[in-house]
Amino acid sequence: MGSYYKFLESSAPYSQGDVATMVSNMVFEAHTYCLSFDYHMYGSGMGTLKVQTQTGSENPVTLWMMSGNQGTKWHRLYRLAIPLDQNTKLLIKAIRGSSYLSDIAIDYVILSPYGCP
Repeated sequence: MGSYYKFLESSAPYSQGDVATMVSNMVFEAHTYCLSFDYHMYGSGMGTLKVQTQTGSENPVTLWMMSGNQGTKWHRLYRLAIPLDQNTKLLIKAIRGSSYLSDIAIDYVILSPYGCP
């Protein structure tokens, strides 16, 4: 894993359904990109991790989602093809589950400026 990671803390005062969202802040050239990252989702009250895109004020489109306890190890999302353009944002959302046992972490995020092999 890398030296730093992003983490959704699920202890009080947070409650079920609270969302932490990472939003891209760059303008993309119009083509398909390739996303990979590591994720850790361990706990009996685990929530959901989503990768979405959003264009303007439209509702986000979910491209990938994982829910529930995934065990005490890191997993890898490999090569998710994502079409982006100058009007589209990339969102990574962590949604708190039913209890404080629902911490979610992501690490080693790579967004390559070419399609997935």
